[in-house]
Amino acid sequence: DAQYYYSLNLVGSSLLKEGDSSILGLRYVDGGNTSTTSLFLETRYPATRGLRLNPRLRLTHREFAQGGSSEWSAVPSMRLRYRFARRYLLELEVGGTWSSRELESDTLDSSAYFLYAGYRADFQ
Repeated sequence: DAQYYYSLNLVGSSLLKEGDSSILGLRYVDGGNTSTTSLFLETRYPATRGLRLNPRLRLTHREFAQGGSSEWSAVPSMRLRYRFARRYLLELEVGGTWSSRELESDTLDSSAYFLYAGYRADFQ
């Protein structure tokens, strides 16, 4: 089955503070068996010289051709990136996923949470 992707992104910089950036996006996917519409917002905000805050939100609606069911989901998260000593980067992201799928005779709700942590050292 062929899949078709359509997307529109609006990008802005220095909207709240010098050096920040924001993306507002809309995406539509026609996948044959499903069609998916997603809206997302992502901002990168320089809190201090080394610390960047990166809140993100994605809202998605999916229609399933088989069975005529549909699903809504929301995925908010917050990423923190801290660069120090010019060569080291610490990264932490925390968030969750909430979804609700309408079935023929029932509704299936689910939730999940995540935490990612990492570091990077540049040896150049």
